[in-house]
Amino acid sequence: MTAEKNIETELLEKKICDYGASKYKDLVVAMKWARVIKRQEENRTIPMAQLIDKALLDIVDNRVTAEQVEEATVKLAAEAAARDAAPRRREPRISVD
Repeated sequence: MTAEKNIETELLEKKICDYGASKYKDLVVAMKWARVIKRQEENRTIPMAQLIDKALLDIVDNRVTAEQVEEATVKLAAEAAARDAAPRRREPRISVD
């Protein structure tokens, strides 16, 4: 791990330890946010563990609100439902008689 990552991890750990009574509720929000940002093209190759750290920092630093996370989660669910409902193109079958 690089020195920058160690500092970022220590900062996150300190913020979480000093966090208020809502830390468990906000942890759930951060996990949802991590799933949302995993869908973004620039984050597809980043390991989920790093995205969870990023999501926790976003929530703890109030860069993202619970309402924004909820909106993004609903949007992702709607996109997934639309994808599942869309007819799939079938390739023609070729007979090998």
